[in-house]
Amino acid sequence: MFLLPKNWILVRDTKLTGKGVFVKHEITGGTVIGDYLGTVVHPDDIEDTDGDFYDLTWSEKASVVADPETLGVHLVNHSCTPNCAMFPFRGHIIYFALRRIFAGEELTISYALNPPEADELVLFDTCRCGTPVCRGTLYNSPAVNARYYQFEEKMGGNYFHRLPGSYGTQLTLLDEYPEFVRDYPVYDLFGSWKHRAALFGDRTLPSVSTLRMLIRESGRQLSFPKMNFAVCGILNGLVVTTTK
Repeated sequence: MFLLPKNWILVRDTKLTGKGVFVKHEITGGTVIGDYLGTVVHPDDIEDTDGDFYDLTWSEKASVVADPETLGVHLVNHSCTPNCAMFPFRGHIIYFALRRIFAGEELTISYALNPPEADELVLFDTCRCGTPVCRGTLYNSPAVNARYYQFEEKMGGNYFHRLPGSYGTQLTLLDEYPEFVRDYPVYDLFGSWKHRAALFGDRTLPSVSTLRMLIRESGRQLSFPKMNFAVCGILNGLVVTTTK
C-alpha cells in the first residue's frame, strides 16, 4: 500500500525491468512512502516460478506475500543504488525515501536477498538496474545482510521476534505511521545518476556524515571540482567517487 496520494504514483513500462513505479512530484528525503501489505505465509510455502518477487521475508518463520494485481510498494523494482529503503515499524515493514526523489524518477529499493545455499537452484538472480555500480545480482553479501539484520532487530523492538500475523491472515493498514524516517548509516546512499551533481568549492573532503546529509537533502551526487572528483554515494560506509 502506498501512503502517498494516489495521484502521485504512476506505474509504467521500463526498458530494463518490465514495469516500474514512478513519482509525479518531488519527495523529501526521509518521507514514508508505503507499507508492505499482504498475506502472512510460511517461507516454505512460497514458490517463485516466474522471476517476480512479491514476497517480503519477515523472518525464518514468516513472509508477507503481496497481491501483484494491487497497487503497492511490492511493485517497486530493485536497484544496486536505490532511492528508497525498508524500515521496521510496529510489526510492519515500511518504505521510505533515502534521499530527495525528483519528479518523474523511478522508485527503487534493494531487495537485499540472501545468497543461495550451495544446493539451492537459482533461476532468477540477475540485476538489471543498469547503474554504473551495478553488482549484477540481487544478492547482498552475508556480512551486509547480517549488519542490517542486527539493525532491524534493534529498531523492531518487541515486534521483531513475533509473527506479523497468523498464517493465512492479511496484514492491514496501521492506525498511524511516522511521516519521516531519519538517516541511518546502515543504509547505502547514492545521489541520482540522471541529474546534475551539486557543486562544492571544498578543498578537503567533508566527513561521511556531512556527505550523507548533503546527498539526502539534495538528491544529487556531489561534485568537488577543486579536488577533481565527484562523490557518487556511500556504500557499506565507504565513499564512492568518480574522477572528473
